[in-house]
Amino acid sequence: MTCKRVVQATIEEASCRRRFKAYLHPRGCMHARYTHLDIPLEGVEGCLIAELARRGGYKLKVRALGGGCLMLDPGFGLPDIRLCVQGASLHGDVVYLAMHKRGVVYLSIQYRRRRASG
Repeated sequence: MTCKRVVQATIEEASCRRRFKAYLHPRGCMHARYTHLDIPLEGVEGCLIAELARRGGYKLKVRALGGGCLMLDPGFGLPDIRLCVQGASLHGDVVYLAMHKRGVVYLSIQYRRRRASG
């Protein structure tokens, strides 16, 4: 039995709205350093998130919306991306977005390390 699970997710962008299946890997699952989603490329083909992943690793600012939803801010004057994952509690400060060699969009949810004051 594996710890990753199949989840239903939706991406909403200015010109793209898709519903797809993804794999949620909690931190520690299969040696994962961060909680992340593996999204099949065909699920988000033609969307901004796929184009950003293809161009290399990006860190995007994140705002938690509750109900398993995050608002991703790609910067560069590009529109925000809304990501919702059914049955998941998502929160974090930063999302790292990249493309695996096997054609899977990797989206990890991370926290910024805070410096101790004093």
